[in-house]
Amino acid sequence: RTRLLSQQLTWLRQVRDVVFYSESEIASLPTVGLRPAFREELVGSGAWKNFPALIDLHKRFPLHKWVYFSDDDTFVYVCNLLSRLGHYREDNDYYIGLYWTPRVDMEWQEGQIAYASG
Repeated sequence: RTRLLSQQLTWLRQVRDVVFYSESEIASLPTVGLRPAFREELVGSGAWKNFPALIDLHKRFPLHKWVYFSDDDTFVYVCNLLSRLGHYREDNDYYIGLYWTPRVDMEWQEGQIAYASG
């Protein structure tokens, strides 16, 4: 069983385009399977799949203004999320969330910025 079913029955009903990414196939859900690069599954407890997912999302939805990632244990108040995003310009680059990286090589040189998920 998966916690994604409860998301589908609640807050995901308010979201127009949803894609599930997983390293395991879930027959009851439309999942896109991702496989980690060699030894990458050892780093970041699953964060390795976010970059391939971003590339895939851009190909699927090239005109979308925002991308939101969450795990299967997350509940989102969609109205609050959209209200918060309304304070930002979609033509600027933002990372909104927790800063964390297990690898120094994932940090950019311009400062304490890293790709993050959460």
